[in-house]
Amino acid sequence: MPSCEVFSVEPRAWEREESGNFEQAEIVEFERIGTVFWRETRPQPHPPVIEIIANTRALAETDMPFTDRAWPIVSIRMLEALLRVGPFQHEAVPVHFRSRRSEDPDIPNSYVVLRHWTHLDVFDREKSEFKWSKVDPQHARSIRRLVLRCPPDGFPSAFRIPEATGYLFVSGEARRALEEIGVRGIDFVPVEVI
Repeated sequence: MPSCEVFSVEPRAWEREESGNFEQAEIVEFERIGTVFWRETRPQPHPPVIEIIANTRALAETDMPFTDRAWPIVSIRMLEALLRVGPFQHEAVPVHFRSRRSEDPDIPNSYVVLRHWTHLDVFDREKSEFKWSKVDPQHARSIRRLVLRCPPDGFPSAFRIPEATGYLFVSGEARRALEEIGVRGIDFVPVEVI
């Protein structure tokens, strides 16, 4: 019987400035940055490596860094754990973290931007409580209650939905696999499924 247990994976804000305010990693701008990873489900040109400026010392605390673009950036070990649970259509684009501080090292080849080629059509518009975006009427914003419909074969290990592309979802089995490897710096938020 397929599992219908799902969690939203949310990165914790993982860097703090001396003032105590959260600081996020900043993705170095490139052409078409706004459309390459956000909602596209087909290949788009992008740099072979995405550069991000961050407090690299803080990376030891997280497998999913918090960035200024809300892209799902995950550690290689987190991606490998998800894939051991089951395949999902994606592209893993390498990330090179450049240090904000000259005394800290850069960190290449340990993280990837996770691009999903398929977005599941499982968003229950009738039971969810949300408002549509005024900018993009196909995209939900300010979701107060998120309800997903369980597909007949259950959920893949990781997926996204077109109405809320800023969310990364994992199955219950994937959550357990991530906890087994001691994944760091993320919260699993249960999602209501019917």
